[in-house]
Amino acid sequence: MGFLGSVILSFAFSMFKQRKLVKRHAAEIFTSIAIASTFSLYSTAILGRLIGLEPTLTISILPRCITVALALSIVSFFEGANTSLTAAVVVLTGLIGANFVQAAMDKLGLNDPIARGIGTASSAHGLGTAALSAKEPEALPFCAIAYALTGIFGSLICSSPAVRQSLVFIAG
Repeated sequence: MGFLGSVILSFAFSMFKQRKLVKRHAAEIFTSIAIASTFSLYSTAILGRLIGLEPTLTISILPRCITVALALSIVSFFEGANTSLTAAVVVLTGLIGANFVQAAMDKLGLNDPIARGIGTASSAHGLGTAALSAKEPEALPFCAIAYALTGIFGSLICSSPAVRQSLVFIAG
């Protein structure tokens, strides 16, 4: 947490350099992040139910693609969620993403830095962002935006009682 301020500052400089490109693609960026956040939450609930996880375990891992601090606040909206499990799954998701997301995007033929940045950050949060930006600095502004907006959007939709009830219903 001590380095968080300097990390955010480095994101800001990177985003400032690419501000025209970000502005030009704002609609695509926001739409894809909204879809990715929603898909992540609901697909986790569906998969948890399909493989037979207890509903409390499924609820605990719902925000797996959102950074730890926001994931913990999201699961606090749900009764019976295990915050230790949430933190562990979020870190594991980030580690898996940091190690495999670039190869997966290469296999899928995703070469655009915008798509790579948004895809990485909205699936593997901070660890994925760090891994991708180390090798592909041109994707950093899009990683930074997606990293922040995925957490914000996930928090916003989970604060809605209707969304929470639907996730709990799907989880079992």
